Amino acid sequence: SLGIREAIDLYQFLTFRNEIASQGRMALMRMGREIRQMSPRTPTLEPIEAAEPSRLRFVIDFNRDGNDDSIEFYQDTDELGRILILRDADGNPTSTADNVLASDVQSLKFCYYKQDNSPVCTPLCECTVSADSRSQVYRIVIELQLTRGTQILTLRSQVYPRNL
Repeated sequence: SLGIREAIDLYQFLTFRNEIASQGRMALMRMGREIRQMSPRTPTLEPIEAAEPSRLRFVIDFNRDGNDDSIEFYQDTDELGRILILRDADGNPTSTADNVLASDVQSLKFCYYKQDNSPVCTPLCECTVSADSRSQVYRIVIELQLTRGTQILTLRSQVYPRNL
């Protein structure tokens, strides 16, 4: 009876761990893919609209129609959220979609680095990048900490937006 209970506990532990790991990996993959597709930096456009410790918003031509749409990743209580704002040619929002990429999120951190690998702002991963410094962001590290019960899983990914 004790052996069976231990086997059940181990099965539940591994099942939960695999579920949150899979959910976290999928969220990081999607975030990385979309960040890499960020609009190019030009003299008139800084594609990073907000660069905070637990929030990143940037310009992307989501539908490839020449319009400056936006995507924002953020943490809201225990969820990792994503907002997509589609805009028309005049820059007016035409639709907004808000969805959850992952649940059981204990923390979401973005760390911003310059091309020479030095931090854009300090303390690293706890600072908001000022509007004047956003043009220095070259690499973004995403840390996602997921928790379920007593289990904690930390996943990291680094992204080089290809257009910066």
